[in-house]
Amino acid sequence: MEEYKENISLSLSIGTSHQHEKLSNENKNKVQQQQQQLHVLFPASTTSNPEDDEVIGDIAPRKKLRLTKEQSDMLENSFRENNILNGNQKQELARKLDLQVRQVEVWFQNRRARYHRMAFNRRLKIDN
Repeated sequence: MEEYKENISLSLSIGTSHQHEKLSNENKNKVQQQQQQLHVLFPASTTSNPEDDEVIGDIAPRKKLRLTKEQSDMLENSFRENNILNGNQKQELARKLDLQVRQVEVWFQNRRARYHRMAFNRRLKIDN
């Protein structure tokens, strides 16, 4: 059985582009299909602040997550107790905060990176 392979390339353009006007109908359809596939993989989220949008070409923007003060405080407290969570802890925290497990995972990854960066900067100040 022959295997079907398709190359899908992703290009990033800044500003508006008139390249679609130069494409043939067949290529326009391929571009639209690729954009639809990307939209399925990277859908827009649901915050209401348009300044939080990450605009990428003609693809629908993703919205930046904004945490409430209570959510942020609970995440910080959890981080102080344990800066790495197991799967059950992630699920429980996500349920309590009404977030997705992945959002909790990413928050902890970012917070650990910030913690290490701050510790590194403190060591630099002490050494100098």
